[in-house]
Amino acid sequence: MNLAVRIGGLNLYFGENHVLRDISLDVPAGHFFAIIGPNGSGKTTLLRTMVGLQQADSGTVSIGGRLLSHYSRRELARQVAVVPQYLPVDFPFTVAETVLMGRTPHLGLAALEKKNDFVQAEQAMAYTDVTHL
Repeated sequence: MNLAVRIGGLNLYFGENHVLRDISLDVPAGHFFAIIGPNGSGKTTLLRTMVGLQQADSGTVSIGGRLLSHYSRRELARQVAVVPQYLPVDFPFTVAETVLMGRTPHLGLAALEKKNDFVQAEQAMAYTDVTHL
């Protein structure tokens, strides 16, 4: 089975508080998944750890069969994106412009989007059924 995400034995402490306790999870490639639970149960901490924004005390996280520690920030950004539930935006971006920002790791320094970037953004919007937005 080709895995998009594999988490093994993940543990994380905030001081004496054991926030994530022995979390293991396999997500097959091409599947969606949800992290649900009550407030304060560690959902955001797990997500932040899964994408390398939070360092675990023990355990492993792999994306596409490769440990997070083996990715550069740019390489990881090409594989993973997080869209938070609430994000204060100082500029009025359209949905399409926001999705197109996901192409940034694929551009060169100070490069502008090319036709393929727009095609990729349109495909992502169609796949997630947000084209109408």
